[in-house]
Amino acid sequence: MMNKFKAGIFLMCSLLIFGAAMSACTPGGGGGETKLPDYLTYYFDAENGNDANSGTSESAPKQSLEAISAAAATATAENPVKLLFKKGSRFEGNLTLAGYDSTEKRPLVLDSYGEGEGYPVFEGWGTDTEINAVLSVKDDNITIRNLEITGPTAYQGIYVLPAKGGEFANVVIEGCYVHDVNFQWDYPTAPKDTDPSTINLEQVCPETRQPQGDRYGRYVYRKYSAISFNNDTLSRPSWFNNVTIRNNRVINIGKIGINVYNMWDNQPGFGYGYNRYAGEDLSVNNAEKKLGRFPHTNITAYGNYMECTGGDGLVFSGVEGGVIENNTSYYANYLGRPGFWNAGIWVFGSRDILMQYNEAAYAFLGGGDGQGFDIDNACSNITFQYNYAHHNEGGGLLLCNNYTTVSEYDKDGNLLSTESRKGKWENNVVRNNLFAYNGMPSNPSRSAFITIARQTDDVFVYNNTVILRDDIAGQSIINTEDKNAKSLCYRNYYYNNLFYSATNRGAKFTIDMMRDYEFDNNLYFNVGTQGQNAITGINPLFEITGDLKGWEAVGKFVPSDVRVFSAGAAFANITPAAKDILGESVQGINYIGAFGKAK
Repeated sequence: MMNKFKAGIFLMCSLLIFGAAMSACTPGGGGGETKLPDYLTYYFDAENGNDANSGTSESAPKQSLEAISAAAATATAENPVKLLFKKGSRFEGNLTLAGYDSTEKRPLVLDSYGEGEGYPVFEGWGTDTEINAVLSVKDDNITIRNLEITGPTAYQGIYVLPAKGGEFANVVIEGCYVHDVNFQWDYPTAPKDTDPSTINLEQVCPETRQPQGDRYGRYVYRKYSAISFNNDTLSRPSWFNNVTIRNNRVINIGKIGINVYNMWDNQPGFGYGYNRYAGEDLSVNNAEKKLGRFPHTNITAYGNYMECTGGDGLVFSGVEGGVIENNTSYYANYLGRPGFWNAGIWVFGSRDILMQYNEAAYAFLGGGDGQGFDIDNACSNITFQYNYAHHNEGGGLLLCNNYTTVSEYDKDGNLLSTESRKGKWENNVVRNNLFAYNGMPSNPSRSAFITIARQTDDVFVYNNTVILRDDIAGQSIINTEDKNAKSLCYRNYYYNNLFYSATNRGAKFTIDMMRDYEFDNNLYFNVGTQGQNAITGINPLFEITGDLKGWEAVGKFVPSDVRVFSAGAAFANITPAAKDILGESVQGINYIGAFGKAK
């Protein structure tokens, strides 16, 4: 059995092996090739350092933010630089890193030194500038590790904003602790123990500190985050490639925990962006003419923990090719503002994304949405598997798409048409996930499983386990919203799913906007049935006890009735997962729900 932790270790070991193999065939990796230059290391101690020191030894550290910026700017391919900061040392003010010319094999490195388990602390603040980031990163080829970032009046924690157009590549943010950013707390209880409805939003996160009048109105909201990648530069297109955001802790954030944002991938359904859309063929991209689409590529978010984010926990926007794995989002939408829609972990305007082994829980409904997960507008080829969504007020998973007005140009930049078009939303797979106790008694339309907003076509939903709350009368298991002609859903397939309630409270499927769909061979216990070959004669006999927080709780939801593991059916239009949610091999087994084998 490969649980979430083991899967993570396997991935990390694979990366290490891959890196070792690559080092053997690159300069400096052996074979008699030219050795890469050694790093020049600078040390910094905010309490005991002095900028008059050389900074090249622990016994003679430098001290100031200005010295840090100056040392970083000297980094080149021939002169790679590491900046190390004394654990327990506290640097005050906003730090900008720019002007360096590092390489993929010798990136600029920021890390800690000294004994103990603490971090070097960087505390920034809001000023009269637009960015207001504790740590601003302007150039690529950089690795940031093991820093503590905080700024109750700042807008951003770690803010990556390219200084110039083109590809911005090879960025690693790892093992950092980012907390209390744009978040001023003065209540007797901890945020996670405080009812959000009792919080004075203007006191905790004053909206007046945000620049107003952005070209895209409300989207300015998404620029404020603990860890943010943003390409909102008007001069020419830029895009991120080969980014890793790994094993960071993000707690008490005014808005978004981890945000990968794209202003250069305007497309139907996406709704905004500075580029001139020229169809789906990326070979026509012309940065000088701002023509085409410029998606981010090879983006990985792995092992991050987000708690009490005022808006979203983790978002990928305009990403084409990425992984969201082993992340945890608790208490998303915590400061849920009216007019904004937030969820725990989600993708928007993205394609070819693997989302697996993530946990999203305790999201508040707030201003809107409030689901644990979301596959949003203009998303295609998303594989959503082995995830755990529980106790989210807004529901388990949102599937959403939209029509937007888009102008299309030819390869020479000539306008072809301007019209309303639906986002490309197709071939998305939702399989082998666990949904437990989502929704809220005061609003039974908040779905236990899936909410569908507008036209989402070609979606394949199979082998999921859905456990309903038993204190909600007439709850929707699946709910289609937005009752209009542009909300009709086609080619939606639901196979081998398990829907369970401990008591019969009238749970039902509210799917009147579906037109072309199949519900086949699903198991229903104490809930309304839907579709053909409904299985109603099996009680899964769940024995669910104790704390359900954390990935280790997933194993508590394995059914006790073994008939569940042989009641599945084979379907020609789906590809079953090779393993179930607990990592058990299920090759050749036709089973119901997310679990393929008994305890």
